[in-house]
Amino acid sequence: MSSPASHQVELQFFFSRHVTPRLPHRALCRLTRGRVGARFPGARPRVPPLNVSGRHSGKARTTPLMYFELEARLVMAATNSGYDREPQWCRNLRANPEAEVQVRPTKRGVRAREADGDERQRLWAAMTQMHPLLTLVEARTQRRIPVWVLEPKQD
Repeated sequence: MSSPASHQVELQFFFSRHVTPRLPHRALCRLTRGRVGARFPGARPRVPPLNVSGRHSGKARTTPLMYFELEARLVMAATNSGYDREPQWCRNLRANPEAEVQVRPTKRGVRAREADGDERQRLWAAMTQMHPLLTLVEARTQRRIPVWVLEPKQD
């Protein structure tokens, strides 16, 4: 018998794959400068948009992602809803780590880097403590979920 938590994860997978892409979420979030649409149903952390450049096209790509504020930095996990393929935004950040994130009405230029080793373990543990459903997402995939740290861009 499955638990209520696993039903909630399945519901989030369904929404992330079938409902959210069809909603005008990105435009609504952009228009209201993050006041509306920056929270995913059932998610405690905020879900503001991340703007990255496509690694092949160079075109601007916007993706709403769940962020955690840890150690005075923004941290996010490339879960891709537990699927075995990495999300495109993760591949784009590896090619070009310069990005922009809109947290509430403020847009920030950031430089992304992938956490590894002890830092990744520490951040992942903190994220799963804040949002326990991440452990179910991790169990769903065969790959190690990348953890990204967004640091303010130095001009």
